Amino acid sequence: GDTLIVHAIPVEVEKEEEVVAVTVIGEVKKPGQVPMNPEDPLDLIAAIAMAGGFTDLAKPTKVVVRRRTESGVQTYEVNVSKMQRDQSAPFLLAPNDTVSVPESFF
Repeated sequence: GDTLIVHAIPVEVEKEEEVVAVTVIGEVKKPGQVPMNPEDPLDLIAAIAMAGGFTDLAKPTKVVVRRRTESGVQTYEVNVSKMQRDQSAPFLLAPNDTVSVPESFF
């Protein structure tokens, strides 16, 4: 007539780590998502390099970055060639930005 009560051990739910990335599309060698650490800023040139760099058809003078904000979508046109040549300040990307590298029409 004994009663045994066994309490379940609470199982810790492992929180799935949210992947934070930017998307690089267009004339890069490996288009797709590029992971980023939200604690460590990722600049535009590094993201393009992580996507394999520009293809031979790329137009690096007209790279477009689209960023979704609370007030809507913001679009930035960046001359990456000039940025590299002048060694100007890096263009820092935000999580979920989309980088679009257009094709050059000689």
